[in-house]
Order: sequence, then C-alpha cells, then structure tokens
Amino acid sequence: MDNIQLDSGESLSFSYKVKYQQSTATTKIDIQDQDLLTMNKRRDTFPDIIINAMDACVKSRWILFNEKIGDKKTYEQVYDDIQKEMDDYNS
Repeated sequence: MDNIQLDSGESLSFSYKVKYQQSTATTKIDIQDQDLLTMNKRRDTFPDIIINAMDACVKSRWILFNEKIGDKKTYEQVYDDIQKEMDDYNS
C-alpha cells in the first residue's frame, strides 16, 4: 500500500487473521513501544511490532521499529539476539 492520502485527524488501520495448523501457537506477536538500547532504539510515541518464537530454546526476536521520517512512517526490522547478549554478559 502506498500513496494513501489522509486528512488531519483521520487514521488508517488494518489487521490480519492467522490460523495455526498446530494445537499450540509457534509465534507470539506484540504491538507495543519497545526499547532496544544496544541498537540505540528508544521508546517514542509510535508502537512497534515484536515477534517472538514460542519455543523456549529460541532466544531471539524480531522487532519492527515504527519510525516517522518526514511525513511518512516506516518500519526498520531489527534482529535481537537475546542468547548472544546473555552469553556476552556471562563471559
């Protein structure tokens, strides 16, 4: 989607329905403002999309940081390797 014109006070929203073929979900998706200090990303007024695997062995996540550049919003996709951070901290 592009070239969408909105007037002041108007908004656009959309949603997705996800159907899993397994009895348990494999991925958790959260929408909230997120900090990631290692990437110099701080909370702002734009909600971010956080994608976590539900497998306890996987210690990583994807964060799509919602950013405003000029009069447009964009998402910057960042891979957060939590396991690496834990290993670095413990070494």
